[in-house]
Amino acid sequence: METIDITPTPLEYARIAQRLIESAYGLDAPAPLTNYQVLWAWQAAENAAEFIGAPLHELRRGLATELLRHYLTRASNRPAIVIAEDTSYDELTAQSIRTESDQA
Repeated sequence: METIDITPTPLEYARIAQRLIESAYGLDAPAPLTNYQVLWAWQAAENAAEFIGAPLHELRRGLATELLRHYLTRASNRPAIVIAEDTSYDELTAQSIRTESDQA
């Protein structure tokens, strides 16, 4: 039996995160944020929720919204990495590490 990989690309994942932030949580990501910065904010909010003890979607809506709002605000300080259609997760990770090292 053949398996099919349905893992979203980084760009697709960033677009999914953007739609969830806007639709499920009623927030607008600040306009100048890149897809990478939105993806960073989403992942940071998910990590914070896990630290609290539950996945982001299981937290009370108000708390989840505030976590997302907090990390969307902080995302503007992250590198403005451009995610192209063909960017892989490995490339994105390497570029992120390289960019953040250059800024340090």
